[in-house]
Amino acid sequence: MKRRFLLLFLLISSFVQAHETFFAFAELEYKELQGRLEATISVTSHDLEQYLQKKQLIKGELTAALKDSVTYILISNELNNHFFVDLDPFGQNSTMDGVEFIRFELDGYEEERTGTIRFYMHASVNHPISNTFGITFNLLMDAFTEQQNKLTFLFREKKSTFVFLQNNQKQFIDLH
Repeated sequence: MKRRFLLLFLLISSFVQAHETFFAFAELEYKELQGRLEATISVTSHDLEQYLQKKQLIKGELTAALKDSVTYILISNELNNHFFVDLDPFGQNSTMDGVEFIRFELDGYEEERTGTIRFYMHASVNHPISNTFGITFNLLMDAFTEQQNKLTFLFREKKSTFVFLQNNQKQFIDLH
């Protein structure tokens, strides 16, 4: 009887997952008068925790890891590796002085009771963004094959939404 129960449990467990799809959301606002980009990234805490553990960036819980200044920097770097802006996505602007990719500074984070964590970031923009720029948002995509990310872009009272999938990790935003 115990063997049948164990076999049944193992069989059912192999078909059950915590969830089939994974999501991360971001909001990016370009404040041209301040020369600043502001971003908020929202992701499920346990997904990010599992991802960072798998990459051996943290041990244990995410909330404890974020309180360590060195680990905080590692997590900031990981966010920047998977959420970044390319000011010259087509290689057409020779005035960029080699500064094409924008690096965000992590200002802080907020844990929600819903199991979501929000990261608040900003970046200075030394050259005004005049036309089209690229954005890559592939956070968690190398760990979860069903990862889908969504970005809401705000500029001059306009709002646009972009979806990022495994086969489409970069989008182009036209300011005009």
